[in-house]
Amino acid sequence: MKEFLRNLHLNTGFKRRILMHRITEVFISSFITPHRLRLRPVPLASLATNPDTQIVLTNLPMNRNDSPYDDVAPVCLLAVSKQARRVLEIGTCRGRTTLSLALNLPSAAIVTYDIDPNAGAYLRGHPLAARIEMRVKDIHTDVARLRSEPPYDFIYVDGDHMGENPRRDSELAFSLLAPKGMIVWHDYANWGWALGLNTVPETLAEFARTRDIVAIERTVLAAYQGTA
Repeated sequence: MKEFLRNLHLNTGFKRRILMHRITEVFISSFITPHRLRLRPVPLASLATNPDTQIVLTNLPMNRNDSPYDDVAPVCLLAVSKQARRVLEIGTCRGRTTLSLALNLPSAAIVTYDIDPNAGAYLRGHPLAARIEMRVKDIHTDVARLRSEPPYDFIYVDGDHMGENPRRDSELAFSLLAPKGMIVWHDYANWGWALGLNTVPETLAEFARTRDIVAIERTVLAAYQGTA
């Protein structure tokens, strides 16, 4: 079915619009791929060391590329409750989540990667930007540098969701995680299957065979808590 949908003989732009339409996504997720999300669901509070942790959010989401509050808030809550001192973000985009992490973790060192030279638009000129190290490059070309640095207490994976990219990002994240650190993935959701735009569900299902990766209820997030 996947190959059939991808090989439809339609104008590329028209086919893309059809397969990315909300009605098409609902049909596919309901009847063709209803079981992509296989991780064990857990409540957010079960992952937070202190569920009563208070966080502050600023910067309204300005366009469809900005993560909504119900994505950003759990990420910040988990990072703060874990008292993360070193934070790594894979996929800066405009930098809204990055700023929220910096705001709520005033003592943390925050490193964020993105290959787009225009990434981090929200960071430019912002007072918190001085505490954020923006690295504009492919993180997988910077592995030697990352391995020479201290491990990270909290890693947020929100890079390219296509093909093997989620797997590569996840493998790197596991290798850079501090003992008892946490990894959180964005877009653990049943969308993008027909065009191969989101392989996060399949990637995490495979990793979950040997690691306790869970889905966070009522979010599009998944998480792993190190135990070593």
